[in-house]
Amino acid sequence: MRWPRPLRWRYARVSNDDEDGNNASSVAQHAACRAWCGKHGVEVVEEFEELNVSGRKLKRREFDRMIAQATAASRPVQMIVMYALSRFARRLLTQMTAEHKLDGAGVRLISVIEDIADDSNGRFMRGMIGLVNEKYANDASIFTARDRRGNAANGYWNGGPVPFGYESRVVVTDGRKGRKKLFTAENGAAVVRLIYDLTDVGLTGWPMGTRAIAAHLNANGYTLRGKPFYHSNVDGILTRQHYGGFYRDRTMDAKGNKPAEAEAIVVTCPQIVAPDQIARVAAIRAGAAPSVTLPRITNSPVLLGGISTCGHSECGSGMVLRTGKGGAYRYYVCNRKATAGQQVARARRSAKMRSTASCSRGYSVASCSPNG
Repeated sequence: MRWPRPLRWRYARVSNDDEDGNNASSVAQHAACRAWCGKHGVEVVEEFEELNVSGRKLKRREFDRMIAQATAASRPVQMIVMYALSRFARRLLTQMTAEHKLDGAGVRLISVIEDIADDSNGRFMRGMIGLVNEKYANDASIFTARDRRGNAANGYWNGGPVPFGYESRVVVTDGRKGRKKLFTAENGAAVVRLIYDLTDVGLTGWPMGTRAIAAHLNANGYTLRGKPFYHSNVDGILTRQHYGGFYRDRTMDAKGNKPAEAEAIVVTCPQIVAPDQIARVAAIRAGAAPSVTLPRITNSPVLLGGISTCGHSECGSGMVLRTGKGGAYRYYVCNRKATAGQQVARARRSAKMRSTASCSRGYSVASCSPNG
């Protein structure tokens, strides 16, 4: 059958692993849709594509944009062509809701591999196919969760951001899947040890705080995978359990429940920092915690503490107190400069500090400003 030549859209989606292990690739989906459109004389004016997005998600950026545009008052399209209904949605509620909106706008759904009639029987068939697709996706998710927990129980890395100081390598190939473990990345591991040493004894025998450590690392050319250190990065390293030689994997179980910390699977990995040093650092940080030592913002004598911000157009960080001449002078200083140190400030258009205005109670305000 040849269709008249109103405007058509094409939609393709490749899901992530927890939904479907046998996806047609995006290229294959587009090729099949292109062949169908060519056979039926259909002109495609726009394509929508989503990669590594589960069809079970209630919100999908490209899918939602397509539905919103297709149902707009201008009625820009009359047909949406896809490879299969499973590419359209893996949740029956999403499929039925979208179909209802499209039907109200006079937009037809065409599945290339599922020749479904456009009548009451066809609507019933689409509903049944949608129910089966959702069941299949739910079962696949359960199998994936079981596999991931088994993967952790066997000592393998389940993926995600690799902690600084480590790298992941494939150690076993199981069919098409490579099983990975963590290995020490010595360049990063040396920086991790330095951070623990600075927190433990500092440069002069006294512990250093995370802000001072970040400034020291940046001033001496150390980077966090090519980026500058901030106190939040240093804090994250000091609280990560991997460096003691193990971590707790809390992958969700088959019912979608995240296990408690006590029920997590303990996975071993290379030790970077000695356990006794980790314990000392934890004790030092616990003694300086806000619950023990009140944060300065709550009892600060600074008039604009927690209120003023850097006036530079590229910054906007909060202002913190600095003193000079043994306390004779007090300044509001950009927190970004105080946190990351001179090197990062210079990297941002050679930013340096200058006094720009006077404030009440004898304070001066200092902010970032470009000055080649």
